[in-house]
Amino acid sequence: MNIDDGLRDIVAMGFDAGIRLGESVERDMIADVYGGTFEGRAGASTKMQMADHSLQRAKMVPSVASGMSHVNMALQRFTGRVLVQRFMDDAMGRRAINTTRLRALGVSDEMHPRIQAQMQKHADQTEGLLGRKVARINIDSWDDIDAKNAFINGVDRWSKKVIQENDPGNMPAIMTKELWKSVFQFRSFMLAAYSKQLLSGILHRDWETFSSFSTSMFFGALFYAGQTVVNAQGRADKEAYLEKRLSPESLAKASFQRAGFSSLIPLGVDTIAGVTGFGPVFDFRSTDLASGAWGNPTWDLIKGVEGAARGIVAPIAGGDYELSQQDYRAFTSTLLFQNTFVVRNALGALGSELPRYSN
Repeated sequence: MNIDDGLRDIVAMGFDAGIRLGESVERDMIADVYGGTFEGRAGASTKMQMADHSLQRAKMVPSVASGMSHVNMALQRFTGRVLVQRFMDDAMGRRAINTTRLRALGVSDEMHPRIQAQMQKHADQTEGLLGRKVARINIDSWDDIDAKNAFINGVDRWSKKVIQENDPGNMPAIMTKELWKSVFQFRSFMLAAYSKQLLSGILHRDWETFSSFSTSMFFGALFYAGQTVVNAQGRADKEAYLEKRLSPESLAKASFQRAGFSSLIPLGVDTIAGVTGFGPVFDFRSTDLASGAWGNPTWDLIKGVEGAARGIVAPIAGGDYELSQQDYRAFTSTLLFQNTFVVRNALGALGSELPRYSN
């Protein structure tokens, strides 16, 4: 394969095929049209690109407003330091890394001792409260380039499993279809975690797996508790809401549901519970959507529009109908960014004086 912006004689260069703009095909060359044409669509294409760009930027607002992007960045930095220290402990013989895990990280049996040698030769250590710790790894001084690249790649892969980052390669093939992208909106993390965390943890079954699972549950419970307290502000039933949502049972369930390794388990349990007539077990999603298979933002928006329309039309059709908190929440659920911190609290405070249910 060769990528070149210039015009070349691909036959003379020994290539069997190439891609060119339609107007650049030379005489006597055989060409098939690939894709559509851009004729007459430049303006529309630019507008669509601008709209898509605006939507992509808008998608960042809930993440930033909820604090998740800042928490995720801090966790990534912390995890990177921990993993470098883990390789250092392995190199110094203090605590070995599971061979199966190293292979999954792209570190072969032959490459492993070379990384250890570079760590021993170039890394600086200092005394800490829990023993010797890495001060600097001096990666620029490593003279074994292959070991350097394998180390960087291994730490990157490991950190993206601990603090999960999604990429198309982690997704099932059905996620290339628009229909399934809509069905699984806000569930891409869960789908990627199935292979990246759950199956990977089952494969390794080592101390790192236990530590990772326990840590993700701890931080999941911690963030859930903080989010619950913030979301309670402005609610008319604040005390009852906090008592129910912060009970030991709720904290335990939420910590499991929000841990990456739980993956498809809460979805499966709550889908079966819903079908068999029982209430949800893991109803603790950060988006407040249903935890079963029907917890879809598009479907939730449709229900919100239906409820909002009923709340507007019913008082007009019948004079004795009184707008309730239920109608009000249905209406506000259709607004942009209605589920972000502060906006959610303000909306809750505005509707707190309404009766809970309509007459």
